[in-house]
Amino acid sequence: MIIKKLLIFLLAIMMVSLTVSAKEISIIDENKTGSITLYKLISKDGSFKDGTGYEQNIDDVGNEPLAGVIFKYLKVGEIKQVDNDDKDVTGLYYVLNEDFKSWLDGNNIRVNYTTIDNVEHVSAESVNKIMKDLSTLSASYGNDDGTNSGNELIKNYVNSHGTAMPVTDSNGKSSVDGLNLGLYLIAEVGNPTKVNDGINANVAKESRPFFISLPMTNLTTIDDNTAGSLWQYDVVAYPKSEMITIRKDIIAEDNDIDDGKNTNGLVQKTDKSIGNNITFLLTLDVPMLQPMSEGISNTNRKFIIKDTLSDGLTIDDFSADNFNVTLGSDAYNGKGNSLLEYAVDYTVDTLSDGNGFILTMTKDGLAKFDIISADSKLFVRYKARLNKLSSEENGKIKEEKNAYTLAYGTSVSADKEFSSNQDIRVYTYEINLKKSFSHEVADISVVSFKIAYKKMDDKYHNLRFVKEKDGIYHLEDMGEKGIENISPDSNGNLIIKGLDDGIYEFKEIKTIPGFNLLRDPIYVTLSKDYPEDGTLKQATIQSKNNEIIELNQGLDRGIAIFEIKNNETINALHTGGEGWSIIFGFIGFGVLAIGSVFVLKARKSK
Repeated sequence: MIIKKLLIFLLAIMMVSLTVSAKEISIIDENKTGSITLYKLISKDGSFKDGTGYEQNIDDVGNEPLAGVIFKYLKVGEIKQVDNDDKDVTGLYYVLNEDFKSWLDGNNIRVNYTTIDNVEHVSAESVNKIMKDLSTLSASYGNDDGTNSGNELIKNYVNSHGTAMPVTDSNGKSSVDGLNLGLYLIAEVGNPTKVNDGINANVAKESRPFFISLPMTNLTTIDDNTAGSLWQYDVVAYPKSEMITIRKDIIAEDNDIDDGKNTNGLVQKTDKSIGNNITFLLTLDVPMLQPMSEGISNTNRKFIIKDTLSDGLTIDDFSADNFNVTLGSDAYNGKGNSLLEYAVDYTVDTLSDGNGFILTMTKDGLAKFDIISADSKLFVRYKARLNKLSSEENGKIKEEKNAYTLAYGTSVSADKEFSSNQDIRVYTYEINLKKSFSHEVADISVVSFKIAYKKMDDKYHNLRFVKEKDGIYHLEDMGEKGIENISPDSNGNLIIKGLDDGIYEFKEIKTIPGFNLLRDPIYVTLSKDYPEDGTLKQATIQSKNNEIIELNQGLDRGIAIFEIKNNETINALHTGGEGWSIIFGFIGFGVLAIGSVFVLKARKSK
């Protein structure tokens, strides 16, 4: 399973031989070569187990392997085991390469040298201090992109001068052997772009660069050899990464709750009608920053969310009722969550085309991130209206997509941007009706219908429509002046777009002279399926006497197609009903015929 916890990166510095006396351990065999094996992991629980000197089972480490990561290694010094009567210089030392010494000096890193035989040596403790000083070089908080941080400087140096290891495999493993003994600097210079699918995590930043000594002493007891007593020429390390997950969901509200589906712990419903609001929820992990070393803390520098909507979705306002941001470790409506304040903790700007927004955490808001001591999440909840542009006629499923990204950076890491491939889609449905008569007529557009709608156990409500062109209508949207009575075109074709699932009542209120009106309403029921994908599970037509005809074909694009035929009045001596029928048939280019027919004959009386 991919992580839930958001923990600060990485591997502890792999410089493990901290001043080992040469008299307590055997002499290094300078004729040997060594190897470095890395297992790249996604941190699950923040724990780190050594594993130095043998390939420990990855399951024991409690982390997820990550393939596709690139490491580089660079030898920066020779290893020297010094054994003489002067206890002040007895132990393990390194002689740094001149190029590395110049680079350290150029970055104002002071090194404590010990002169032995007129040569500058560096103790293991001094090597650790070098890494500490490099890692704590920080970019200016809040106004830099992180590229001047110590970790970035080391990574760039190794990337320019080092040698690439094989890309990590499915077990997160990369290994290189035949290495000369010495001090090596290891840096992760690239990881795979893992776009978020709403479930899997993204790599927030690379593991911090670290030193490896070849050979190095064992940190744990191996074959009865106590820690620090055995030279290990084949070193195994487990560098980790901080991870972050972003997700977007649609929340069902009001009478949609009974009609929704429980997904990701939320009741969700992705189909709506034009003019209705849809509630979106962005859920983003917030990094819990641990002290890096010696109590020196990392800080959040950037947290920017960009949410891009398609043309068919509109955010009408950013008031508290329509847009709010909370921080907490529970569900988005958890009791312990805190409501963040607009213009104090964050700012919101609309995109230039109006289709979406950019939310930027302020310094005050980021400061609240910095002190988080438990796994936390940022929740952005807002409403967007499904507008008239969501019903463009194209013969395909009527869907509206939107995407989102997170730009994230800390005081010691450059910016990273995560994009989602989990398009959140909203769907509407369509009814295609063909009005026909028992014999040819000149102009069917004089016929008109009134349509009412009800959801679940709600009562029927008359709908209002906006005419796009003859025979084509969409549900009334904000700012539009709709009409109740709608008519087919001259050929009898009537298309109604932007519909939700539910029951639609058709009443014929006007017809061609010489033909009688349909006496009873016709009820069209549109039913969706799960997972919702814009298709209709079922569409049925029901007459007054409860006779139901099911449309079981042609629903793969969310379109219900049927035909209503009126019969001519019998004669003046007859009273009461007249003959009429409903036929399901072919309508429009590329639309499948339904093929189901039923005939309802009204009672005749003299």
